Amino acid sequence: MFETEAWQDVICQCLTPLHDLRCLPTPLSEENANLFADVEAISTFIDSKIDAATLKHMPKLRLIATRSTGYDHIDLASCHAAGVTVCNVPNYGDPTVAEYTFALLLALLRRVPEAVTRTKQGDFSRAGLRGSDLAGKVLGVVGAGRIGQRVIQIAKAFGMTILAFDSTPNRDLETRLGIRFVTLNQLLKRSDVVTLHVPGGPGTHALICERKLALMKPGAMLINTARADIVDTEALIRSLSENRLAGAALDVFSQETWLQDEAEIFRPNADPSLASLRMLAADRAVISAPNVIASAHIAYDTHEAITRILNVTLSNIAAFTVGRPENLVGLPVGSNIKGRAALTGQAQNMRCFGAAMGTLVEDVRHYSTAFLDTPDAVCVHALRGALRRTRACLLMFKPLLPAEDCRWIRQELGRLTRQLGPLRDLDVLIIRHPSNGVAGPAVAETEDLKAAASSARVAAAATAQRSAGAARLTMMIAGLEDWVRRQSSAVIDEAAWGQMVDWLWAADARVKKAGGHDIYRGTKARHRLRRLIRTLRYNSEVYSRLFGSDEENSYIAALNHLHVLLGEMNDDAVGDRLVHDLACTGLGSRKRAAQVRARDLQGAWADFEGLRPEWTLDAATNTLQPAPTERGPAT
Repeated sequence: MFETEAWQDVICQCLTPLHDLRCLPTPLSEENANLFADVEAISTFIDSKIDAATLKHMPKLRLIATRSTGYDHIDLASCHAAGVTVCNVPNYGDPTVAEYTFALLLALLRRVPEAVTRTKQGDFSRAGLRGSDLAGKVLGVVGAGRIGQRVIQIAKAFGMTILAFDSTPNRDLETRLGIRFVTLNQLLKRSDVVTLHVPGGPGTHALICERKLALMKPGAMLINTARADIVDTEALIRSLSENRLAGAALDVFSQETWLQDEAEIFRPNADPSLASLRMLAADRAVISAPNVIASAHIAYDTHEAITRILNVTLSNIAAFTVGRPENLVGLPVGSNIKGRAALTGQAQNMRCFGAAMGTLVEDVRHYSTAFLDTPDAVCVHALRGALRRTRACLLMFKPLLPAEDCRWIRQELGRLTRQLGPLRDLDVLIIRHPSNGVAGPAVAETEDLKAAASSARVAAAATAQRSAGAARLTMMIAGLEDWVRRQSSAVIDEAAWGQMVDWLWAADARVKKAGGHDIYRGTKARHRLRRLIRTLRYNSEVYSRLFGSDEENSYIAALNHLHVLLGEMNDDAVGDRLVHDLACTGLGSRKRAAQVRARDLQGAWADFEGLRPEWTLDAATNTLQPAPTERGPAT
């Protein structure tokens, strides 16, 4: 284990009963790699540069467990060619880096470093120290992953308006977090502060270049706690010196090793290139700029985060030892993975069950955190949807899983979903029957109903929160994650893939059989059909995400359209019932609207019945192919 501290060495001793452990404070490099020729597993941090030249000195190496989320210090292609598995710590720093982002931002806006320096020198004048509020500013978040989402939550608490850019925008976040996804150019043009939370690498190299910096508002500010190569440092220097940007706060630099000790440039075999020396000069220049706050890559560095990093790393090593590697990055090495599927391409590099469930469980974790913090209607709906998707996926894999465990988890997920239901009906009341169209029987003021509905919303949210707490929501999620991880090692990919295809065919047959008569019946029949459609849609999306393309899936779109139309018809019925219970009048007749909606539903159903799903995987190309016409639904 390289780059460790004394207190970490003590914790790492838990490996000694099974392993011969060595902890060193220095990083691994090509120069000292020959001292570790007998090593089979290593754990490094970001200052250890691992490439083909380093690996050739370590012929027995089989595992690299980096104690970081990023792995740009590791040459993944060389590791795979040498048969070395690489794993990381995917999500240790969500709160840590997000909180430090605002430490830098507040220091920049309120001129904290200058104020502290001046005060320590005995100068109590306030000239030139006037700052700005965060409230009312527009924050542009580049990268809406885990850290980016945490930044957005903090920014909302400060009263900021948030714009977000992501290569794969998640539209659910717009509703859940109250943000808006825009293009990168739009974000730069409209933001008062831009903060970067995307990974480094070829796809984001010089993402913020001269041309992009020119788009930013005069007087805007830039925060970078991600990776140095995302920003063109030379272009940033020019923008700052010309006062086009008011300031920047940077925690990462291209030549961090040489910045720490420039004597490293002159070590044997260093041979720095002209480009790297130019980057070193640029780093020095930007650090010394008066309108820049710089720190030495410490955004991740809290006691809690380092402890999380170490615990996950030790777990990664233990999992690899028993042949069940976790948190893999790049291409996993097949000799260490049991039950590997006989598929190629993308399917060969994932475990079907684990890959399908992992994202869904992570969604449940995030939405439950938001719900427990703020149990409003938006958070309730987001969590409810995540619980339903997870339960639907478990239903699809049920024959491959331990019956008792699977039944208990599905029942628990279903119970939580039902407990979160009351706000759904309240939203129907508010959306379908706004206060200006209804009035109570005794009082003419329409605000009374609005106030009553608001009070009912708060009461229902509190009740749902207590119910979820009673159901030990957080504990259940942790148990669910552990259970999924264990089952991922036991379920064979080929069996999982075959089960998915058979289940989808059977579910398609059930939906088409039920829909033939249920869409013409009452609310209960439509509700049953809607549940079947929703479950089929969720699992079709899972299958398409694992094995399909990014193109629009007409089958899933048709299911979604049917689900929406059925929901709208049932919402009208729920709204009528709630308004009747509250003895409200003045609704008027919606008979014509109901007839139009019924015709739309019949047309959508006719379109859906003519669609053939695509649930056949071509193992040669790892793409979805049209289903063979002779294939019927599984029994």
